[in-house]
Amino acid sequence: PAIGFTSPIKATASNVYHTNMAEHGPQEAFDGNPSTRWATDSGTKQVWIARDLEKATTVARVRINEAIGERVKKFELQYREGETWKTIFAGEKIGRAFTKTFPPVTAREFRLNILDATDGPTIAEIEFLEK
Repeated sequence: PAIGFTSPIKATASNVYHTNMAEHGPQEAFDGNPSTRWATDSGTKQVWIARDLEKATTVARVRINEAIGERVKKFELQYREGETWKTIFAGEKIGRAFTKTFPPVTAREFRLNILDATDGPTIAEIEFLEK
């Protein structure tokens, strides 16, 4: 089952399209609604979006859906250990239906760190799953 569809969603991002938090804030990528999205400013190449699950949670799979095209060209999925972000895996393409299973990681915070994109990334959904 998907983790963390609780309200309010605690999420942060390094950039939000025109600073419009209500319509394009990071919480929109975690709300379980594929018609909403987190969006970034045009021309953004490097950006991150993080989710605070509010308690240590074991995650072993992620699903990510880009809302528009395949803008992401290089990324890392990370978790926070103390003050350090540690990479679970890295990839080169997300697109509309990215899914990856990995050895279970228990942490409170996870983030998608986008290292390169063709234009401002926009993500419809990020789901963390137990298996």
